[in-house]
Amino acid sequence: MAESTVPVEAELTLFRPKLNKVPRRRAERYRCALASAGKLFFPRTDESMTAWLNNLSTTGIGMNLPRALDAGLALVIQVRVEGKTEAIRLTARVVHSTCEVDGSWRVGCAFDEPISEAMLEELL
Repeated sequence: MAESTVPVEAELTLFRPKLNKVPRRRAERYRCALASAGKLFFPRTDESMTAWLNNLSTTGIGMNLPRALDAGLALVIQVRVEGKTEAIRLTARVVHSTCEVDGSWRVGCAFDEPISEAMLEELL
């Protein structure tokens, strides 16, 4: 009988949660609608950037960006909501930046203050 082998990559993928020391999420994440865009503002540099929103919870947000951001970086996320004239501005800090296959970056941020369930519904 031939001996089956498991590629090293598969073994590492299976054990990644045990090796990863990043704190896990505290709130359930919800997918944002396709093509949901937001604007990021960086208070320290007055720079801004467009972000594609992926998921949202009461404690944070996941976005796709053209470049990585340093963990701990403070930023303001501005999101327009249909039917409102004023954009919603949320302050947050970068938790992680992970390179995607297409060269973009998945960036996760934690809000400085959790948002309400009502605000979450409004943003989704």
